Amino acid sequence: MKTYTKTEMLAIWRDALGLNPVNSNCNVSSVEGIDIDHRLCQLMRQWYLNILDTADPRLCPVTDATRQADLSRRGLFGLITLPEGTRRALSVKMSEWINPVPVQPYVDVMDRVRRMASAFARPGCHEPLAYNGAQGVMVAPAQGTVEHFIVIADPGEELYILDEALLSTIPECLRHVRDDGNCL
Repeated sequence: MKTYTKTEMLAIWRDALGLNPVNSNCNVSSVEGIDIDHRLCQLMRQWYLNILDTADPRLCPVTDATRQADLSRRGLFGLITLPEGTRRALSVKMSEWINPVPVQPYVDVMDRVRRMASAFARPGCHEPLAYNGAQGVMVAPAQGTVEHFIVIADPGEELYILDEALLSTIPECLRHVRDDGNCL
């Protein structure tokens, strides 16, 4: 995992696109044009947020957000409100659960959620449930306190924290820009 400043990442992008000036002992002056650095910074930000949302977690900045996890109970469920800057929740463990569980998309667990009407089909401490809800991470059973909460968080617009292997996706991202006008 490596940390780059916005300026360092811009230089990497300019180099990857062949936009760095070459010293060929000539004079060049610019009269008007687009602010290419501003546009590249916009594309860099979109590219990075997409990485945080979709890339293999081993290549992203993983953070222990247990101390920032705010739990509220809602019937059979608990809702963990995501700390500010969180892009994706990865795993959670309540103090009464045996092991941490991955946070899953709702579509992957909706049948299990529907079956919770039956007391015999409800999640227990041996097979708890955690999924992404509209307002945060839904957990069941909501017993105890949040003991473990691992997320991928955005470090802000001035830092890029990622595995260097993801830098190879820069040109791929820009090919999409050429095709449909959007980086994502």
